[in-house]
Amino acid sequence: KSFSDQLFSARLFLTSALYEPILCLLTDDEIFLDIDPAKAVIRFPPQERLRRFGAEGTEEYRVNLAAHRKQIIAKLVGHARRFVSGIRANIHCLPAFLAALIRNIFTCMESSGVEARDVWAVCTDVLFNSFICPAIVDPEPKGIIDMPISYIARFNLMQVAQILQVLALWKWEEIQPQQQDLYQELDQGLVAGLLEGILAQEEGGAGAAVAETVASQTGRLAVLITAEQMQRLTDWLRAV
Repeated sequence: KSFSDQLFSARLFLTSALYEPILCLLTDDEIFLDIDPAKAVIRFPPQERLRRFGAEGTEEYRVNLAAHRKQIIAKLVGHARRFVSGIRANIHCLPAFLAALIRNIFTCMESSGVEARDVWAVCTDVLFNSFICPAIVDPEPKGIIDMPISYIARFNLMQVAQILQVLALWKWEEIQPQQQDLYQELDQGLVAGLLEGILAQEEGGAGAAVAETVASQTGRLAVLITAEQMQRLTDWLRAV
């Protein structure tokens, strides 16, 4: 939690990577985007359910339910891809200490003979479950966005965060059969490749050099910082 709440470099990465995909999802909060197809129908009151899908057990009901599921999958896939693109495009902003921590965890666990599956699970937990996904679900305290989030939008953010977590572990864990129609629309290496790229870097090596080059070519017209941080920056600039 201290990664994203206290450190400026963490806030910079999270804001750069997640602002646009979160904003896009917040403007698309008309329906619940359930990953679980069994919950899609129960989101609607009986009268609304009858109007949307028809009488249960009929062909009309089956066709309309399938169309509704297809619409949900299309929206979830689109949002998931936007989040991954945002993270990938700003991975050079990932705090160096966090990248180094993940690499050290990987090296220590691997050298201790821990199974590769468990090593990957721990590294995934640090990067996604403890850092990126909490910021997706609850972006306001991180300063990523300052607009109200509806109940439906909050639920949909949670669904996208869950998709990223599943994608990160896909190489080691089976996808539930009832959710195959969703995940078959996504690239299996979409999220895992982000972590593999971090693990492949060496401190001060080629990976770091590339990240530094990309960062130097990236221009920002605005930055989100607190008044206290602005005062410290101003004092430092005056001192030098």
